[in-house]
Amino acid sequence: MLGGPGATRRSFSHGGGSCRASRANAHRTLRAAHRGAAYGSPEQPNYVDLDPTTGLHMTGGVQVVELEAYRLEVTGKVGRPLSLTYDELRCIGPKIEMECTLVCPGFFTDIATWAGAPLNKVLELAQVQPGATGIKLFGADGYAVSVPMDAVRDSRNFLAYEWEGEPIPVFHGFPVRAVFPALDGGRWMKWLVKIEVE
Repeated sequence: MLGGPGATRRSFSHGGGSCRASRANAHRTLRAAHRGAAYGSPEQPNYVDLDPTTGLHMTGGVQVVELEAYRLEVTGKVGRPLSLTYDELRCIGPKIEMECTLVCPGFFTDIATWAGAPLNKVLELAQVQPGATGIKLFGADGYAVSVPMDAVRDSRNFLAYEWEGEPIPVFHGFPVRAVFPALDGGRWMKWLVKIEVE
């Protein structure tokens, strides 16, 4: 939902058609994302274990987010608070697809192709107020991290909903993960549920 209670619901498209997924598509998305994990109770990996399914390293306590109930909240110093469904986020374009290097300093480096909605476009829709100094990202696991506005404005930043052309696997942040190509992996928030403009 865009603009809070009572707001008119809008659809976004980055490909010339509707981006709303059917219920069947949503279920297929869930099955793809949970590949390699027992739905509802995935095994908790040790810090920086290697995921044999994807070849990526795993960090944090795995969160299982129900797709149909998922909302990405954008709040704080904005003129238009947002509460975006997974499909609404997918329809915010132009879609960014990029091979990125995630660096966890002193631990590991992962290289993969991610795709998603431009962060700047999401913030534009929320109408960030003058004087905002940054954003704070919140994950479903309770983790939070701040990013200064000069770094936020990098046009390469996006909110990923795909990894290698498929829904992001649950171990790596399904349904949405922040991607900051110029920043270390600690700011690539997994299981992203809220962005607060500070």
